[in-house]
Amino acid sequence: MLFPSALRGRRHTGIAKRGGEPVGAGRFRRRPSTRREGAPLFGAALRRMRCERGVSLSALSLAVHYSKSYLSRVENGGRQPGPELARACDDALGAGGSLVALLADRGADARRAPLRLPPAPAGFTGRRDALGRLDLLPGSPGEPVPVAVIAGAAGTGKTALALHWAHRDRDRFPDGILFADLGGHSARRAPADPGDVLGGFLRALGVAPEAIPATPADRGARFRSLLEGRRVLVVLDDAADPAQVGPLLPDAPGCAVLVTSRVRLPGLAGGVREIALGPLPRDESAALLRDLLGDRADMTADTVAGTVAGTAVDMAAFAARCWDLPLTLRIAAARVPGRPDARPVPEWDSPAAPWDERSTLEAVLTLAYSSLPGELALTFRLLSLHPGATFCAGSVRALCGTPATGALEALAGAHLLEHAADGRYRLHDLVAEYAATRLSEDDPRATDRARERLADWYLRTARDAARLIAAHRRVVPVPGEVRPPFADYEGAVAWCETEREALLALVREAAGAGRWERAWKLPAALWGFLSVRGHYRDWLEVTEIAVRAAERCGPFAHAWALNDRGTALTVTGRDHARAAEHFSTALRLRREIGDDWGAGQCLGNLGDVLVRMGRPAEAIPHLETLQAFDDPWVKGIGLANLGEAYLELGEPKRAVPVLEAALAFHRRTGNRWLEGVVLNHLGRAHLDLGQPDRAAARLDDALTVHEGIADQWGTATALTLLGQTARDPAASLPAWTRAQAIFESLAAPEAETVGALLAGVRREG
Repeated sequence: MLFPSALRGRRHTGIAKRGGEPVGAGRFRRRPSTRREGAPLFGAALRRMRCERGVSLSALSLAVHYSKSYLSRVENGGRQPGPELARACDDALGAGGSLVALLADRGADARRAPLRLPPAPAGFTGRRDALGRLDLLPGSPGEPVPVAVIAGAAGTGKTALALHWAHRDRDRFPDGILFADLGGHSARRAPADPGDVLGGFLRALGVAPEAIPATPADRGARFRSLLEGRRVLVVLDDAADPAQVGPLLPDAPGCAVLVTSRVRLPGLAGGVREIALGPLPRDESAALLRDLLGDRADMTADTVAGTVAGTAVDMAAFAARCWDLPLTLRIAAARVPGRPDARPVPEWDSPAAPWDERSTLEAVLTLAYSSLPGELALTFRLLSLHPGATFCAGSVRALCGTPATGALEALAGAHLLEHAADGRYRLHDLVAEYAATRLSEDDPRATDRARERLADWYLRTARDAARLIAAHRRVVPVPGEVRPPFADYEGAVAWCETEREALLALVREAAGAGRWERAWKLPAALWGFLSVRGHYRDWLEVTEIAVRAAERCGPFAHAWALNDRGTALTVTGRDHARAAEHFSTALRLRREIGDDWGAGQCLGNLGDVLVRMGRPAEAIPHLETLQAFDDPWVKGIGLANLGEAYLELGEPKRAVPVLEAALAFHRRTGNRWLEGVVLNHLGRAHLDLGQPDRAAARLDDALTVHEGIADQWGTATALTLLGQTARDPAASLPAWTRAQAIFESLAAPEAETVGALLAGVRREG
């Protein structure tokens, strides 16, 4: 059975390297364990049935097209089986549906129940009517997924209401809560892209980065399919318009959606319930004040009158002065003195009717700001420079040049700052605008120095993250050291993911301000993260910026940026010809400056893209040259790609010894990912030589490696090739069916090709 030419290209054989450079030796071995509570029960039942029927593990492996080692881990409870494997084992063992039923019974244990939710607001009071309407969620079976839209002006407490209800009623959603700040009305950042939000949701639901589909439409389809049969609450904060919200709506009964926005959102699908939020009713304002003030309500002055009489605060007058706005009430209440002899709080001007939340808030913010000590006031002003929706104490320390935790907690205590998830903080958009207004009064040179300190901290921390994420790669030269907030691969990836919005903003800001060194070095530091996590659109954007910036920074920088840009174009399949031009120019520049390691990198990448372009004969001289380099890593990569080039040239006999040498190298260095890729190539070589048994042995080893490191693409490629080894076409169906499902989850064109193979077998059958 010949291997179809449509599957012979680079993308169809596992991709020997991502853009010419491996992700990093053993990196994928550090993924969190996939062990789940349901796995031991299923595995024990599978082993018992297999033994009762006298079926060996090898025979079951051949029947279901999963490797023996993978099945062994399932039986031992080390891997969670999916529905597809359960059905295949059920059919192979004649279990009458019992294995499928067992997995379904344990399905809730096998699924990740995310809780991506900022902390609940402290001292929440009031909104009885709105809470009563929210209590009607999630609705009745058979109805459209309910969508509650909390709409109101800034400062009315929309987010606080949503978070309070979500935390209070989270037991009603046992399969998790997903939260996203859409930034629809932020003056500091662009509204969140629905495709990016869906990517975050999929990661929270346990989808591996390499399995996240490429397009927003496919991500939405995958998201909705994952929520089938689950009860999940989706909280979307600060939505801009219906177009931003629509792609994020699930359609599974039992789910519910909670949206906040400053505007109404007509035209949303589902059972939409609008909850208009204005100022608090006066009695609820007074109750909120009483909770906020505590003992101070009885022992302090009538602050509205500005006297210290030792009498109780007039709650109604206080609330009226704040226009009953929750945000304003909290900030103003924090200014009430706690002792009868305390300095009275100055009276603020009452805003003119009709109600204007901005003028009211500005007056109260001025009152609160005027009481801040000098250093704390400076910290408050400088926070308006931060490019992220949330921020950590480490970045604020760099911004201000002083320890930040105490200052941040003091600002949070004054309700000028809010606590966010994972120990982070956020500024309300209106508060950030006020801080920026006050910062504009400062010396611009001091402001620029603070901005530079923050950007340098991010660049150095991203460099340290790159050392862990792409350990094989030369680290971008950045002077200065920081204490990074992570210690291992997972921590580095998580930090980059959390700070991605800020990092991208800093790249754009650097280019706009003519900070050319930072504009090319920050994308270089993000290379491993953006490629591994599949943030291809971001990768393409920042590498384009980097090339323009690096042209102004000399040949070393220019060559580095061109190589990175070529890598991004190659991996994403955007423009192979342009990528080849970039690699050729980078190669020339690196030879001119005597950068041998960099030249080897460019040679490998140039050979790689030429193979992808169907020009293996041109690629082979470049790849053979790599064997003269002293660097063993360059040699190892060159061997893998040289073997594939021989395959593309139709010379499998020449490919086998080269690939065997590459396999030995990658096993010796512990790079499991490239080991699996080379095994795929060897399987294909033996198929082309008419040696299906040898091919099957290599591909079975490949499947073990790919499944062990959760490499979806490599698994699907191995399965596709493994189906070619079957002597009976019908025996290819399980492997190809599984391969097609994986390729479809990756939004890969290979899914269509494998589908054609399946259709051909079924027609013949």
